[in-house]
Amino acid sequence: MNKITDTTIDFVNYKNAILNKMCGYNPERIIKDEYRNHAYEDKLFYEMSAIYRDDQYRESCVIPNLDKEFKELVETFVKTMEANFDKEDLQNMYRNIETLDIKFFNEFKKIFSKDRNNLGTYTSENLIKLKRKVYEDVIFHELLHTASTKVDQEGVYSSGFKRSYNKIMLGKYLNEGYTDLLMKRLFKKYGPYKYEVLIVEALEKIIGKEKMQKLYLNGDSVGLIAELEQYTLINNIVLFDCALSFLQNNDLTQEEIDHLRKQIVIFLLIIFINKNKDKESFLDDYTNYISFLNSLFFTVKNRNGEKNITLMSEQITEDLIDLSELGIKKDLKKTS
Repeated sequence: MNKITDTTIDFVNYKNAILNKMCGYNPERIIKDEYRNHAYEDKLFYEMSAIYRDDQYRESCVIPNLDKEFKELVETFVKTMEANFDKEDLQNMYRNIETLDIKFFNEFKKIFSKDRNNLGTYTSENLIKLKRKVYEDVIFHELLHTASTKVDQEGVYSSGFKRSYNKIMLGKYLNEGYTDLLMKRLFKKYGPYKYEVLIVEALEKIIGKEKMQKLYLNGDSVGLIAELEQYTLINNIVLFDCALSFLQNNDLTQEEIDHLRKQIVIFLLIIFINKNKDKESFLDDYTNYISFLNSLFFTVKNRNGEKNITLMSEQITEDLIDLSELGIKKDLKKTS
């Protein structure tokens, strides 16, 4: 049975706008063999980075001499991670924790004012910076970045699903979303990347929870790309990532936001369909996946009351994609 084609995704009308206005790079520079083969070079960044980098296998780590308010939280973090993951997937954590430093932001300096998450950051100096008033709610997010970050011999900076080289970054918002998802699961804390959490939860449903967690903790965005590339084209994967970045633009109209979110959902459906189309249970599985997508939401409280953040502004239905491309003629009932 053939794959459903990628022409279903209408990223094309937004391609130039996404890349030029938000991402600032040429997709042809990204969509090439080097992206999949780790063939990057940025020796200067490699030399400057303080991220721990050796191949020695560790059974544990020594918590550094941090301030008491931080040290207890780091100890809780390490114990929780060890209780939930195999040690082979905690090697980045063990390496980075031993030389980690944690400080408060200078409260009188306006830092990252344009960033939605200006409460904390993890830097290439293996340093966590936190806002004093909310540090207990933010530190686990930054420690998850610590536990999933590495710099390889070619100078490629990988942090979860984010990958940076030569001032080019991919996977930022997938990474932030999955970091917040793990923080919610493991530490019952909620971060600001609520829409992105829904996206990665929908993607994890296809890829598999254990596999996604393993890829994240090992900083293996290339592995995630390879998984997705079995079911769609590399250029659509890059444009999907760019669309997530483009949605951070405050100048978008509601029509543009709705359109991009719809295309992101279509991207997820194509991945699901092409992975599962040959199963006898495909139609039931597809119906259940649509129901799962519609069940995802975050309730946000503000001065105007409560608002639900969902994947799309309207109900997702099974006719969003024409399954006749797969030779499936059976009518699917609408998801209620």
